[in-house]
Amino acid sequence: MAKRIDMGALNNKNFRYFFWGQCISLMGTWMQSSGQSWLVLSLTNSPMLLSLVPTFQTIPMFLFSLFAGVFIDRYKKRRLLLITQTASMVLAFILSFLVLLGKVQYYQIIILASFLGLINTIDNPTRQTFVRDMVGDENILNAIALNSSVINFARIVGPSVAGLLMGFIGAGFCFLLNGISFIPVIYGIYKIDIDGDPIKTNKSNGILKDTLEGIKYIKSNFELLISILVIGIVSCFLFNFNLIIPIIAKNKLNMDATGYGIFMAVMGIGACTAALFIAMYNKKINIKYLYIIGTIEAILFILLSLTASIILNLLIILFIGAGMVLFSSIANSSVQLMSKEEYKGRVMSIYTLVFIGTTPIGSTLVGKLISVYKIDLALIICSCITLVFVFLLWILYFKHLKK
Repeated sequence: MAKRIDMGALNNKNFRYFFWGQCISLMGTWMQSSGQSWLVLSLTNSPMLLSLVPTFQTIPMFLFSLFAGVFIDRYKKRRLLLITQTASMVLAFILSFLVLLGKVQYYQIIILASFLGLINTIDNPTRQTFVRDMVGDENILNAIALNSSVINFARIVGPSVAGLLMGFIGAGFCFLLNGISFIPVIYGIYKIDIDGDPIKTNKSNGILKDTLEGIKYIKSNFELLISILVIGIVSCFLFNFNLIIPIIAKNKLNMDATGYGIFMAVMGIGACTAALFIAMYNKKINIKYLYIIGTIEAILFILLSLTASIILNLLIILFIGAGMVLFSSIANSSVQLMSKEEYKGRVMSIYTLVFIGTTPIGSTLVGKLISVYKIDLALIICSCITLVFVFLLWILYFKHLKK
């Protein structure tokens, strides 16, 4: 008999409100993400300028993530999410109107991406810690896996719909539908009956002192520190999909917007399959899997650079998508479970910094390498850098275990 998926987190009413709202909203998010990458490439035909969009979107996270955790530990998470989701909706509507009116320019996309990055600096770690508040430690991996399945189902549907919309009626409707898709998730958060009460109510220490306390806590926990370093390396040098995939589709394989949508959908299929596997996985997570999966992902990117076959590219991207979700799910849950309750907001903000906020470094590097050496050599260089650093960190971790 086939093993049933553990739906434990969905037994929680509050998580169900959050989950079903995300189901709709994330489809719009992926539509906008895909549409924006293709729009920038169409406006500029420049890999370097395309790489600057995720760079500007993540610079606020890079600058302010350390301090964001203090706010998450001090204020009610439900209220923070209502503010951040509403602000994200407004930005999506602004971009849609600019495109539909034929007024959009590259610098406007950069400005809106920067504001979205500032919002996400608070939104991402708040959502992650709020999920833990709703479902508890016993269901945290299941909840993360279910969220990943939604994200990656949206990765299948969103880019496919975006590709069709861009091909027939233009990118503006991708952004308009994204704005509308925020309404269900805002309503779902409004209906949740817990607030995610602040852990730290004493605000006399000051933001800087509380931030330094969070950093010192991570430095004092070797397994947590080494895990965050591995996560940062892999995400920085490999997980720049919004830059890499459109360039492979358009410049290397000469595909149109629909073909690009197919590529993103195939990655989503691999990712969604992996998320469902994680949802069925009830064993204790071992952080050694971070090193193993990070190594496999780097090798897959090298293989991607060595083939010009569309079929082989699609097959490799399928496995890259699966590896991305396995890596991110294990990373997220292990970091949360290794963290003490009173530090979880600050720890998850630093996790967000290294997982998403290092993208400015990675995307700028990849964009520069692509402009000089083309996409294939750029992927090989970034993959080799990843392999070297993951191997060195594995040695440090192994030595720590032997003590």
